[in-house]
Amino acid sequence: GVFTIAFGASLKNVDLALKTIKKVIDEVVTVGFNMQELEQTKTVLISNLKLNSDSPSNMTSRMINYLVLYNKLISKDDYIKMLEDVTLFDVNNQVKKIFSNNYCITMVSPNNEINLIESFEN
Repeated sequence: GVFTIAFGASLKNVDLALKTIKKVIDEVVTVGFNMQELEQTKTVLISNLKLNSDSPSNMTSRMINYLVLYNKLISKDDYIKMLEDVTLFDVNNQVKKIFSNNYCITMVSPNNEINLIESFEN
């Protein structure tokens, strides 16, 4: 899988944006998420799933994603149960795996003078 962070900034703010993103990532890896953040995220994901279940195109898209991710179809109720079963330990452990310095930084700009990796790492 791929975890993506995207942002838009003027060229003069790219360095600041990258440093800010790195600071937040480092904090999340070190401190982790808390129970309130986990519960809020579960509520948002489950609510969105329920709200979008009325649309045939959303249902089809969801089913395709399940097939790709899990190699099987999963009912809405089973997926909600999966979300509810996620623990704070699971999330914080996964964060450490996702942000283990395996990253790629790209920028769409006519300016190629900015060293993105250097800005991010420093």
